[in-house]
Amino acid sequence: EKISPNDYVDCIKSMEELRKTFEIPLDGVVISAPYEYRELLGENEHDPEWSLSCKFIPDEVVTRVVGIEWNISKTGEFNPVVLLNPVELAGTIVKRASGYNAGYIVNNKIGADTFVSVAKAGDIIPEVQSIVIESIKSFDLPKICSHCNSTLEFDGIHLTCSNDDCVGKFAKKLASASTTLDLKNVGGKALEPFAKDFKNMFELMKWVLKNCDYSDFSLEKYGIRKDSRSHEIFVNAFLNIQSLRYDQVILMMGYDGVGRKLSIQVAKEYCGLTPDYTSIERALVQKLQQSDIVSYIKAAVSALESLGVTIDKPGTKLNNDNNMKTIYVCMTGSPSPINKTKEEFISQFLNVEEVSLTDKNCQYLITNSLDSVTSKMKTAEKKGIKIITYED
Repeated sequence: EKISPNDYVDCIKSMEELRKTFEIPLDGVVISAPYEYRELLGENEHDPEWSLSCKFIPDEVVTRVVGIEWNISKTGEFNPVVLLNPVELAGTIVKRASGYNAGYIVNNKIGADTFVSVAKAGDIIPEVQSIVIESIKSFDLPKICSHCNSTLEFDGIHLTCSNDDCVGKFAKKLASASTTLDLKNVGGKALEPFAKDFKNMFELMKWVLKNCDYSDFSLEKYGIRKDSRSHEIFVNAFLNIQSLRYDQVILMMGYDGVGRKLSIQVAKEYCGLTPDYTSIERALVQKLQQSDIVSYIKAAVSALESLGVTIDKPGTKLNNDNNMKTIYVCMTGSPSPINKTKEEFISQFLNVEEVSLTDKNCQYLITNSLDSVTSKMKTAEKKGIKIITYED
């Protein structure tokens, strides 16, 4: 029986009603084209072209604004958080909502006593949807950076601190790097005091590893009492990092705009392999190809290795003592509940590297079910690429 567009519409409407009975929040559904059209429509590196995400219209409530809180990002932009008179929304009490950027706040005159409509984006993050009643009180943007006292710049949309030595930026970069390194029990709040002396996570990590064995090593300057449990937790968080990937070292530097995808490709280039800069902003690539940055990162790798941290290099990292050869795989579907993400799954294997299905080195397509019918499965069969499950 043929499926018509109206069948999809009816399905979406019925799911929108059914979601009210679900214990787990549902913010939308994904509709997929019939199997016979999937190969024709194809897919890109991120998702299939034969599939479409349909978001439900979120529930909205109206409440009063009590103020604006400004938080600096690692790039120096001040992002507004709208403080609200507490209101119940989608099963939780909401007191804060995203205000997007400074331009949105100014253009909509959002300030104390403004009444706004609030909804949860994806049924998770509260956001201001519209202005119901404008505030009659005057409103001014912050003019001075609360972290370094520099004059802030406003271009009509973004409110930014352009001081390259702003400790607020450094604090955010340290917090971001703590997530990259998965520092146990050491989060952004604990790292804030270190931002006045350390511009990136590499500098901080090097200092801790070089000095932590000395009896007079103290963190009291940063609010951590010597011989306390907090001191032990902080030091152990760094000592427990016995190995890092080359791309993690690059991310530790906190360069603006440099994420995991770019850092992996740059790591390949630094290690003499062929990178793939497809769809990556050229200016960012060129920035990380500058001789001073290349020298700094390679020196950082050497410094960490001298302190006992193993740096896994892409491709070559897998030629270990057991002479294990690199296995190149593409992944589709979802790993088991134990490994919730593909990154968590692949990190278990020293000799496995993820590539696209079109990569000439690809040897395996890993799927959660051999019975699934997708264009990736068909492509793998045509190319003679072996298909195995995550369990295999």
